[in-house]
Amino acid sequence: GYDADCAPLHRSGSRGSLFKVRLTSHGYTLVAKGVEGVDLVCLQHEKDMYDQLQPIQGEYVPICLGIIDLALPYYYDSGIWVHFMFLSWAGQPILDCVDPAMKAGIATAVAMAYRAVHKLRVLHHDAQPRNILYNTT
Repeated sequence: GYDADCAPLHRSGSRGSLFKVRLTSHGYTLVAKGVEGVDLVCLQHEKDMYDQLQPIQGEYVPICLGIIDLALPYYYDSGIWVHFMFLSWAGQPILDCVDPAMKAGIATAVAMAYRAVHKLRVLHHDAQPRNILYNTT
């Protein structure tokens, strides 16, 4: 169908859901955080935080490419998603990490990431494992 290059990742938070977005013609795949119209202010605030974190994007936080208003709404999970913020893929949720040998390394990497974020004077305010991704590459 017309939305074959956009698929839900079945991960949602209090103000949005994540989608896999593919630009088949160029071979690009991104993650999009979609929100409904009433949550645009929150999404813009999140984008402002990514702007402040620009020096560490791609190293400790995903690269943020910006926000778009969808030409047509995307209907998913009883929601009407009309705004997408595009991000680089940043790994798997740490809660899905089942290899005990990796846990110490993940804890060290998470601590380093939060130090880098705090150095840029940004506080997460919801630093829970459900909000942390880990990339082994």
